[in-house]
Amino acid sequence: MTTATSLYHETLKAHLASELSIAKEAREKGLDPAIQPEIHITRDLAERVEALIGIKGVGARIRELEQEGNGREELALKIGHDFAEDKFGKFKRVEIIEHAVRTAVAILTEGVVAAPLDGISRVEIGINDDSSEYIKVFYSGPIRSAGGTAQALSILAADYIRRRMGFAAYSPREEELWRYALEVSAYARIAGLQYTPSDDEIKEIVKNCPICIDGDPTEEREVEGYKDLERVATNRIRGGMVLVLTEGLAMKAPKIKRHVDKLGLEGWEWLAKQVKTKKEKGKKNFLDDLIAGRPVFGHPSEKGAFRLRYGRARNTGFSTVGISPDTMSLLGFLAAGTQIKPELPGKAHCVVPVDSIEGPTVKLENGNIIKFKTAGCEQSIIDNVVEIIDLGEVLVDYGDFLETGHRLVPGAYSHEWWLKDMAVKSGEEAARWLLQFPTQKEAIDISSRYDLPLHPAYTYLWEDITEEDRDYLAAHVSVHGSLERACEKHSNKETLYIPEDDDGRVKAILENLLVLTVASGLTRTATQAPQLAVEEPYALLRCLGLNDALNKDHTVLLKTRQKAPTRIGMRMGRPEKSRERMMTPALHGLFPLGTAGGKSRSLKAALKAKEIEVEVGMRRCRDCGHEFLSCYSACDQCGSFNVRILDQNTTKKKVRNRNTGWNRVNRKTIDLGQFYHDTVKKLGDAHDINKQDVKCVTGLIPNRKVPEHLAKGILRAKHGVFIFKDGTIRFDFTNLPLTHFKPKEIGISVERAKALGYSQDIDGKELNTDSQMLELKQQDIIVSDNTASYLLKVTSFLDDLLERFYGLSRYYRALNKEDLLGQLVLGLAPHTSAGILGRIIGFTRVSACYAHPFFHAAKR
Repeated sequence: MTTATSLYHETLKAHLASELSIAKEAREKGLDPAIQPEIHITRDLAERVEALIGIKGVGARIRELEQEGNGREELALKIGHDFAEDKFGKFKRVEIIEHAVRTAVAILTEGVVAAPLDGISRVEIGINDDSSEYIKVFYSGPIRSAGGTAQALSILAADYIRRRMGFAAYSPREEELWRYALEVSAYARIAGLQYTPSDDEIKEIVKNCPICIDGDPTEEREVEGYKDLERVATNRIRGGMVLVLTEGLAMKAPKIKRHVDKLGLEGWEWLAKQVKTKKEKGKKNFLDDLIAGRPVFGHPSEKGAFRLRYGRARNTGFSTVGISPDTMSLLGFLAAGTQIKPELPGKAHCVVPVDSIEGPTVKLENGNIIKFKTAGCEQSIIDNVVEIIDLGEVLVDYGDFLETGHRLVPGAYSHEWWLKDMAVKSGEEAARWLLQFPTQKEAIDISSRYDLPLHPAYTYLWEDITEEDRDYLAAHVSVHGSLERACEKHSNKETLYIPEDDDGRVKAILENLLVLTVASGLTRTATQAPQLAVEEPYALLRCLGLNDALNKDHTVLLKTRQKAPTRIGMRMGRPEKSRERMMTPALHGLFPLGTAGGKSRSLKAALKAKEIEVEVGMRRCRDCGHEFLSCYSACDQCGSFNVRILDQNTTKKKVRNRNTGWNRVNRKTIDLGQFYHDTVKKLGDAHDINKQDVKCVTGLIPNRKVPEHLAKGILRAKHGVFIFKDGTIRFDFTNLPLTHFKPKEIGISVERAKALGYSQDIDGKELNTDSQMLELKQQDIIVSDNTASYLLKVTSFLDDLLERFYGLSRYYRALNKEDLLGQLVLGLAPHTSAGILGRIIGFTRVSACYAHPFFHAAKR
């Protein structure tokens, strides 16, 4: 780690500590259910996993294995070996396997999701028909949050430790195989699956998998057949089992096979057949579940679809692909951050503009063939487009193929590739063209002189026509074509005129090649066919084996590489997103109103009843005996923290909680009118309920039924911000990667960039202008303009909360979006529960959040 990076991390830690101290000071007032902030800071994966699993020594062992150079998958398996050797204490045989599987899933999911605890119900021992013992792992619905790879690898971990413990492989009965197949089909109809294997695939997986994949019932619906089986405990559909079987083992078979081969595990050879089956089926999967209004941009491997080009721009990679901004303008549906479903490498991706790759080739109303990269994507030209011949290139990072386990397919010949070819022949010549393209004549000269493939900028799609078509075009041009010099004085440019043939074959061949032509319509005589004009035709002629006299001359024939070896079909997934996260209906507070709030959960409506009866947790002060709502941690009468949950015999209802035992929950009559009056008085604000209605919950779902103070809902309503079900204020947006930026691109000055720690550009030069390129720091983010507008409301709410409710000083004092620069946020993925610290450094008009790939990866 460099000194600059260490300083950056220390700055973030100090800023976080400062804000946490304010939160602690506020909590010490006793106005919240807990006296300390609930968020705990963890250093690394080892600490998170040990805290999640609750077994001492696991964290230290994970650090040891990491220092030995083990990856996540190796860690997940080797930690099971340690359980088998009793390194973490003595456990029963089945407990060893259960702990090993849970810990493996925790490691694979970075310790940030609930899947290791809630997604794995238990592990049991089953008996095969030959009386041998096998392992049954029971999965439940929350295993979905682990993702398909971790789901499948949990089975791998269970098998690894099974062998160490001496258990036999699972031997399914015929009726059990059919039950699995039937259950998967039923679940797919009810809930839908990313990948639905055939019945034969399912039976093949279950027959060969050494672990019995079982699960708790998650659906009310029962299976239609194969009920009351001896070794299956329920007739209802087991969603967790289905997810692990389909979206885990079946869908992730290529990736699992790679890990099996790498680790040298035996007994998984059958995966090879599953990988082959998936490859054969997966070609058109991206066309499944088409939604009206979301178009298909290209069919699988068809001409005209996007041409695969390998590479990464500063805003691509990490499941984000680049296309030409001209293609975006032409199609009209795609914008930065739009989600697409590509044919390969799999999974959904986002699209962003990359102006250094080839754009679309189109036909205009006048018959001209143009490429937008050279014409410019003006609306007047778009309005005259009658056909899109080719969508251009799509830039895909190699890492996306690696992540999905997809085999590499041939990519388009590119300038970077050409430079590598050139460097083999002449490093000096390659350096000359590092940042610029040669002219067409220069490219031809270089190709001839060094025996290199022609530069891709002047290479046509020869792979899209047949050899017969190529010979036909060469013969037609040689016999009927003519080269004419431009009329302008001192111009050396020549134009090739090619008469159209009767059946339009020549025109079709040129279109398939993506030769830019002008349909001049000029004829020499009334009997001649219309002419197609090709400006600067030298590359076309040389690749046809024709010299300047249009005669066949094999000595001038140039080498070429393919520019469209792989076409990628693609459809639109969903539009880009950047908006506040709200519950349905949108709510301001987590204070229960019961039925008094009506369908709209309105505080105004509930106040008409004055008193409401709700199910809510209560506490009692040991000093003064006062009974009060559990939204306080201190007595609201005497201020004492010497309080307790009400005794069991004083409650009207008890609720069982898995972690804390019996919780005391009262159905309590509350004088809402008085509570509201006292709250408004405390806030020092004459809140007008008629102008600013507050929407709260009908009831509380968690077992403890702990509400938050009504004051928070009132202040949120005042500032127009909304609450999520866990009490947080959230903003959802599309994740886009970014590794480098210019200050002017994100709306900040040089002085502000320096204040944020950006003092040097990528070349080590001092930052003096807003057009210098800077490397984005790992936890800095760039948010959309509408995000900034909402966050300004949030900061106003928090300042009011600190000042009016807690009696502390205002903190943010933000008046405009520039005041948000340098402020901290927490980023998290929808399926995770661990926030990643981020810092706002700029703004964008794009409806997305730009951040370093490390930041996005940490959230997952």
